[in-house]
Amino acid sequence: MTKKQILRTIQDDIREVSQAKCFGLTLTQGRSNRYLPDASLSLPGKTLDVELKTCNALSGKNQVSTARGVNVSKLNEWRKVHLWVFSKHENNILTGEHYVLTTRQMEAFFKTCEQKLNKGSKKLAGLDDWRQAKNILLESGINSLVLEKLEYAFSHKGVALNDPKIPWSYVEQNGTKITSPTDLRKIAKNA
Repeated sequence: MTKKQILRTIQDDIREVSQAKCFGLTLTQGRSNRYLPDASLSLPGKTLDVELKTCNALSGKNQVSTARGVNVSKLNEWRKVHLWVFSKHENNILTGEHYVLTTRQMEAFFKTCEQKLNKGSKKLAGLDDWRQAKNILLESGINSLVLEKLEYAFSHKGVALNDPKIPWSYVEQNGTKITSPTDLRKIAKNA
């Protein structure tokens, strides 16, 4: 087992390794304290970041898991990823159903997540609520260092979505079906 394989989580490793082999991608080092795309695609003159996602074809849910703690910073990191490759699997074996979406095609999903982060829910405050409270705190003369801490806590830690799902129907409607590294590279050239 290589160091790269050790650093990747077992849960995603089997499927991501299969996706990388299927489409000629280079896997990144795996999980770390900061966000890293799952893989990269080398083209003449450029290297593109690739996010790999899978959908369990046997679950009946037809949705793709994303990540825990999705906040505005995470969304902005995802917006820097060039390509998103989605594959269906059965018991960690890819079924042959694959789609690719560009970051532009993922934007509607990102906007939906942003709206949820801003508006909050029935029980949890959103960023709009924080902005309103921040204005009141500013008017009250709160210590600026305390306000900075609150801003960081609320904006970077306190408001996040727990694994927002991407419906497989979104992938099919917005993406392009691919079957080979050649298909992926054709789309990547324009990404």
